[in-house]
Amino acid sequence: MPKKGFVFIFILFISVAKAQDIEQVIHNKPLNFSGGLNASGTFYHSNAESFSRDPFFWTINGNFNLSVYGVVDVPISFIFSKNNSSLGTNQEMFRQFGISPKYRSVTLHLGYRNMNFSPYTMSGITFLGAGVDYNPQNSWLQLKAFYGRFASAKQYKTVSAYDPNALQDQPVFERWGYGTMITAGKKNHSVDLILFKANDNKQSITVPDSLGIKPIENFIIGVSTKNRITENLHFNLDYSLSAYTTDTRQPEIEQETYTYANNLGFLFTPRSSSQFNHSIQSALEYTFNFASLGVSYKRVDPQYQSLGISFINNDIREFAANIATSLFKNKLSLAGNFGSQVNNLDNSQLTTNKRFITSLNCTYMVNKNLNFTGSYANFNSNATPTQIQLVDSIKYTQSNSNFTFTSNYTFGSGNRPQGVNFLTTYQQGNTLNQAGTNVTDITNSFWNSYLMYRLTFSPYLLSFTLSFNYSTFETQSVNTTSTGPTLGINKGFLDNKMSVSLNSSYLNTSSSTENSSLINIRFFTNYKINNHHTFKLGITYLNKSSDIKSVNQFQGNIAYNYFL
Repeated sequence: MPKKGFVFIFILFISVAKAQDIEQVIHNKPLNFSGGLNASGTFYHSNAESFSRDPFFWTINGNFNLSVYGVVDVPISFIFSKNNSSLGTNQEMFRQFGISPKYRSVTLHLGYRNMNFSPYTMSGITFLGAGVDYNPQNSWLQLKAFYGRFASAKQYKTVSAYDPNALQDQPVFERWGYGTMITAGKKNHSVDLILFKANDNKQSITVPDSLGIKPIENFIIGVSTKNRITENLHFNLDYSLSAYTTDTRQPEIEQETYTYANNLGFLFTPRSSSQFNHSIQSALEYTFNFASLGVSYKRVDPQYQSLGISFINNDIREFAANIATSLFKNKLSLAGNFGSQVNNLDNSQLTTNKRFITSLNCTYMVNKNLNFTGSYANFNSNATPTQIQLVDSIKYTQSNSNFTFTSNYTFGSGNRPQGVNFLTTYQQGNTLNQAGTNVTDITNSFWNSYLMYRLTFSPYLLSFTLSFNYSTFETQSVNTTSTGPTLGINKGFLDNKMSVSLNSSYLNTSSSTENSSLINIRFFTNYKINNHHTFKLGITYLNKSSDIKSVNQFQGNIAYNYFL
């Protein structure tokens, strides 16, 4: 078939599928490649005895998009970098490559990708595999699905007793997972149904039982809903039930509590180490003409886990309320948050921690040149024993208060604008620990103030900043004070295509135990040749001197950016 005929059929197919004007597609570019490439290298040197940082590190990463007639999008991303090994014996390459081509309402994810379902099912985990997003406009149905490898197998290796530099890598089972999320509804009323499954291949590695590394299986059912009940009332709910087995090598059992798990087939197999835990979070918000009021509740069971999330803060129950309003034609803004947290939900620990949080924020705009902001936060925590094994009383209480005030004032002419910024913050903490007749009361406080003046000469592309910092830290045994100025100069050249910055700061610290000084000099230049090429160079010198020793650090960074 002639080339023109092939192109015409291709355009016709896309145009019909997209239900748009053929002539409009023909006038689009056949191929449009956009994106950018970044390459950087960092040099580091220090005379510190504990210096273990790699003296040179480099990375290359790119993000591109290939558009076909303005209809099909193919995003491409990759990362190459030097493996930062302190021993210098394993200088391997770190490679990740993935594309996410898009056509109409369908997006494919191929290679190293990540997809988000919900905060307690799958979020932020990178897998090697394939996924799909189906998100048609003005439709009541959306779909997400994926299948891929979360971790490759890493075999157990015996450390040689004759090699003092031998490093034992932690063995890892090969882990695969898949899942789907179906969304029904539209913007004001929608429901998400989530299924997630991940498990380790227990035959992928051989590992001694003494290491405590076991193959895991995880299956999660999740439901989320977002609803606009009335014009001003909104309600959100997210619920997840996680079935988690810590050792799939154990024999199968008949589950007596969650009996449905006995009939899940390949999705999940109950064993003696299987756990079933819940997570739930909900929020209700009502908006007035001049204010908003909201309440929320969250509970995550102590043993709740998901193989689709790198970190979960479990064993927590939280209530919170918030209120916000604007007055005097939005010149005055007020906001407050109040909440409580408690852990040890299953009473398996010796103590229960209760936390109470209060925060207030106020902003007043005097005029377009002057504004003030003040905030206050109070954090109280106390521990209560759940199992009394001693006759003597036990009490633990912790309190933290934080107050912050900032002001900004701008003045001067259009060619020579000036400004003054002021910030001060005060924090006080108190810890009371009582065991029997022994009482320990520890109080500490921290105060920091920062004043900065800036001056700009717009016609000369020149600006100056001068600031001064003062801080104190006090405890019952230590009193530390730090003071010092910072001077910064920035100049533009070549019609502002090139900028050069030089910053120098000095900080003197005195305390009852040690006196020290810190000198920090930073040089940075940025040269934009045109819309496609940019070079950056940064140099930092740091000197820290004390009564005992002096440490010098030098770091240089060079980078190149290319934009299509």
